Amino acid sequence: YLMIDLKTGKPVDASKINLVTACRISFKSKGLDRAVLAMARLKREGKLNNLAWYILGDGGDMIPLKAMIEENGLTEEIKLLGMKTNPYPYFNSMSMFFLPSRWEGKPMVVTEAFMMGLPALVTEYSSAREQVRDGVDGIIVENSEQGIYSGLLKVIEHSEIIDELKQNVMNTDYSNVDEMEKINRLIEG
Repeated sequence: YLMIDLKTGKPVDASKINLVTACRISFKSKGLDRAVLAMARLKREGKLNNLAWYILGDGGDMIPLKAMIEENGLTEEIKLLGMKTNPYPYFNSMSMFFLPSRWEGKPMVVTEAFMMGLPALVTEYSSAREQVRDGVDGIIVENSEQGIYSGLLKVIEHSEIIDELKQNVMNTDYSNVDEMEKINRLIEG
């Protein structure tokens, strides 16, 4: 499944680092505003040439998010795709899953991204280290605009890390089979 860039009608540029986020569009919890500011800084520094970010979802901050992207001159780098009933086909053309959240419980979408073969770039929300093995199947960054900036800069300057992370993701079973077996053994005594 090749994702088509809805803005240009062309396929997603596979030579770029393509990040995908699927979430409710809420600055308060999801931190998308901080990621836009981090990307604006990277663009001002001339470092954003080979990165694109696709955002799936809708929510109360969609209009301010659109405005922020336009104000920071990022309409070529950040694509708002809106709500999709099935966001997962969009994951196929992507390099990494990106979650710049201020806080999370244990977001199922990160595990789903792993199951689809995508490593994750996430902020350090409360359960991040339970979910993501930093440097193995993802990158955990400080939960701040600066942390997001540093994480994005790392994948831009060392994009070979993405292939290593992807390989580790492909070699890991993220289903709960082992956990279910433990529970069954407990139940059976």
